[in-house]
Amino acid sequence: MSPAIFRGVNSVVGAVNEFTRAQLDSFAVQARGWFTIVAQNGRVTAANHPLTAWCGIYCVAAPEASATRADSGLLRLYESRLGTMFADATTAAMRMPYTPGHYGWRPVPGQMAVFPASLTHEIALVRSPGQLVLVTVRVRFVAPGQQGVARW
Repeated sequence: MSPAIFRGVNSVVGAVNEFTRAQLDSFAVQARGWFTIVAQNGRVTAANHPLTAWCGIYCVAAPEASATRADSGLLRLYESRLGTMFADATTAAMRMPYTPGHYGWRPVPGQMAVFPASLTHEIALVRSPGQLVLVTVRVRFVAPGQQGVARW
């Protein structure tokens, strides 16, 4: 895994946990990654990643935004965790991370989205000429004394 991509994932994991930097640095990292090239009129179907804690998607290259479709090439994150929560006046305008609903991220070269790997996600149909080039990583951490999970 690229050191920059690992730093991005590690930064998010450190920001949302209560581990000290020394504790986090003591964890063994298990990661898998791949490139995805999405051409015009292509997409990446919805998926999630079992046996994985975190997913990172780094944008290497992206076509110009589509003039006709705002969601062209968008990374869609489908949040269903709060979908069964009772809705009333107090739950209709909650702030993140309590907002139920889906989120989108427009891939921008040099930027990365990091999110729990259990979230179903997809890349919407690319409507612009050119290619969307992404590096996706699946990452999990094993603390000292813990046994790792079975190999992917």
